[in-house]
Order: sequence, then structure tokens, then C-alpha cells
Amino acid sequence: MPSRETFAYRRALKLRAQKALETEDTTIDNVFSRAQTDFLTFCTLLDKPPARHMLEWHRELITGESNKYLIDIAGPNLDILSPRGSAKSTVLNLFTAWVIGRHTQAGRPLQIIYCSYNIATAIPKSRIIKQIIDSSTFKKIFPKVKLKAGMQSDIGWSVDFDYAGITRIGDEEFTLRAAGLRGSITSKRAHLVIVDDPIKSSTDIKNPTVREEMNGNWSSVIAPIVFEGGRSICLGTRFHPLDIHKTMFIPQKGWKQVSQEALTYNKDGEAVSYWPEQWSVEYLQGQKELDPVAFAYQYQQQPVMTSDLVLSPDLIVKGEVETEFDSLAVGIDLSASKNETSDYTAFVLGGRLGDKYYVIDAHQVRTIGNLEKIDLLCDMLVEWGILELQNDQHFPTYSTVTLVVEAVAYQASLAADLRRVLLNERGLGNLHVHEVKGFRGDKVARFRGTLGLLENKKVIFNKYRKFDALIDQLINVGATSHDDLLDAYTWLMTYLQRRGNFSVEF
Repeated sequence: MPSRETFAYRRALKLRAQKALETEDTTIDNVFSRAQTDFLTFCTLLDKPPARHMLEWHRELITGESNKYLIDIAGPNLDILSPRGSAKSTVLNLFTAWVIGRHTQAGRPLQIIYCSYNIATAIPKSRIIKQIIDSSTFKKIFPKVKLKAGMQSDIGWSVDFDYAGITRIGDEEFTLRAAGLRGSITSKRAHLVIVDDPIKSSTDIKNPTVREEMNGNWSSVIAPIVFEGGRSICLGTRFHPLDIHKTMFIPQKGWKQVSQEALTYNKDGEAVSYWPEQWSVEYLQGQKELDPVAFAYQYQQQPVMTSDLVLSPDLIVKGEVETEFDSLAVGIDLSASKNETSDYTAFVLGGRLGDKYYVIDAHQVRTIGNLEKIDLLCDMLVEWGILELQNDQHFPTYSTVTLVVEAVAYQASLAADLRRVLLNERGLGNLHVHEVKGFRGDKVARFRGTLGLLENKKVIFNKYRKFDALIDQLINVGATSHDDLLDAYTWLMTYLQRRGNFSVEF
């Protein structure tokens, strides 16, 4: 017969095991409870942890603002432009299911119009949202929510308000209606309008009749059915310079527009993927080479007027760079802010030999002080043997270079600092500062003055340097988020095209 100590030991083990199970159950309950108010936890439980670019969407979708209709998602209409293949529909389906559960659990009836390109593309999204709400995990997070029997059509369905304890008198019971921006539109009133990828075909959207139909359906049918205090949210991709993202979903009409690019560039000019776990830089650059114009639209959100395309990618020539030049210069475009969304300070080093123009190197950086920019410029010149560095001091060489700076506003301060620091304090006599007056006209017109060199393939880019950011700005003039390297390039080429006055030898 077991001893008294053995019985005591067994009882202790049972109590410890029971406590562990209760703790585990409590932890699981806490996770489900947190998912009611935390969209990130909700996504992790029903799908997988969101990618970094999706977290940017979360911050825009969930504002923390509430009104009599919406809880934590009130605010201005929102248009998020994101690359193809960024899982827009997946996130919108989860978001729609989450807000339905959140509002129903809180006793708030929510009516949603879910739009896509046409009704045929909207219906499958409606079906997926129903499946999410009907899943066992969703029911653990929102126990008061279930679909109403007899109202589960893919075109329109409702949650069971009686089961949720929500009183509805005189109001039509519906939770979600599927609709298309093309074709007939439902006239039911809504608290929330979700637009999931309104454009599906680049061929269709080229047709002005199709664009007018979409604009008309939005402005005359869908927009008026939203209750005051309601909200419209769109996740989409650009396909045309005059698509609905340019004509209707714009800041001038009360929309907040957020744009994401598939490829961005770090301070060293290296390409960075927006979702490296899914799409590598090499894959995205391959897509860009296949069709630069389509890539500019569908991955970079940069509308390019193809009929007025300034520069063909075929005109970019890469090759060996000479070691001696008739003229050597650095085009400089100055930024006055270190803010994350502000412009860069850009340097483009180039030279001319005969009728050939060489782009040797290019750098861009965000920094405020002029002294930091001057040090970065000197580092680049040291790398190319134009200056020498000894004991942390810069010394001139026999290579003469001209620093080309625009003589306007804050850029004039850089020219003054260049003269003071480089010439007076450091004694770098091989550096000359040349100020150019601002050009009257837009950037495209200014760039066209140097376009003939590229068209005649007189410009050669150093094949041993990365110029992805510069080439992107050259090809998509006026459509990129930054154009600092383009401006620096334009100043450089404008200066190098100059010829000195004729002199007579006696």
C-alpha cells in the first residue's frame, strides 16, 4: 500500500497539472479577448503575422477615432495604393470580417458595401468574408456573431442581430452587399464602403468610356449612399494616368492617399524590396526590365503618360569610364530637411571627353547641415582621386573639378559654404564653384534640354556603379516620389555642354 507521502506527492502533482491547464486556458482566452480590439492579433490568429508593409495599412485603416456608427475606424476617406501581389484582398477580407465582429460584439449594427471592378469579382470576396465569420476561430474571438439563416447569399448577407442582442426596428437587416464599379449598383445605405482593387485590366481602363462609367457610378450612386460620419476605404493599384485614383480618390475631394512602392533605394543607391520575404529585389528588377512602363504603374504607383514617355530605357548606355577628361564637374541638388519624406541632397559626378559624356558616380543623402554635405562630397572626390586624404585632412590634386549649384534661396547658402570651407579654410584650389540661375519651367522641360545627348547615346554610365535610383528618375520624369538625382544630373549635363570662348594663338 502506498505511503502517506506518496499520496501527498500525487495530490500535489494533480494540483500542479490542473493549475497549469487553467493558466494555459487563461492565456488562450486573453489572446482571443485581445483579438477583439487588436487587428494585428486577429490577423495572426486567423492567417499569419502581417508583413511590414501591411502594418502601414493597419495604421491607416485603424485610426482610433469613433463616432455614432464606427468604432476606432472613423476618419477621412482612404485610398491606399500598393504594388501588385501585395496581398491587398487578403488584408481587406480580414479587416472587413474584424470590423463586423467588433461592431456586432459591441451592439452596433454595421452595414457595408463591398465594391470591386464588377460584381463578378466582388462576389468571391463576399464569400471569403462569410467563411472567415463562420470559422471556429472567429467564433471564439467574437462569440456573439453568427450568420443569419436564410440571409447568406453571396451577393448580400447578414449577421444574426437577435443572436447578438441588437434591436432593429424598421431597418432593413443586411451586413454586407457586394457591388461592382461597373454595371448596376445597389442603392442601399451604408456606414462603410470597401473598394477592393477597382481596376483589374489595363486594357479596359484605357477605354475612356469605361473610366467615365466608373467615375459616374462612384460619384452619383455609391458616394451618396454613405451615412454622414461613414467612411470609404480603397486598396488598389495604378493602371492609367487618368484612372479613378487620379480623378475621384484624391485629396482635393477629401481623400487621404497613401502610396507604396515595390522598389525603393537606400542611401547607397541600392534597391530594397518592400516585401523581401515574398518578392526579392532580383525578381522585381526582372519585372521592371520586362516592361518598365507597366512596372512604373503597377509596382511603383508612378503614372507615366506612355504617349509622352520622355526617355526609353534602351537609351541608357553602360560602359567603361575614361580616366582623363576635357571637363569634370559635380551636379549638386540641395535638400534643406532631414525629414523622412523630404528630398535628398544629391551629387552626380561626371565628365566630358570630346563629344562623349560620362556619368561616373552618384550619391544621395538626407542631412541638414551644409558641413556634413561638404564632407560627404569630399569623401566622394577622394574616392576618385580628385582630392587626397592625409591625416584626416584633404589636399588638392592636379585634377580640376567644377561644383555646379543652383543659385536660388537656400541653395545659395551651400555655394557660400562651399567657397568658405573648401577654398578658404581647406585650401582646395582645384575645386571651383559655379552657380547657375534657376530655369523658368517645369523639371520635364528643363530635362528635355539634355535629352538629345541620351537620344544620340552620347551619355555613358559607369558600369561599375549602381545608378538604379537615377535611372528610375530619368525614365519616369515627373512621376517619381523624388527627383533630386535627376536635378543634379540636369545641372551636370547643362554645364558640361558649355564650351569655352575661342582664343587666338600668336
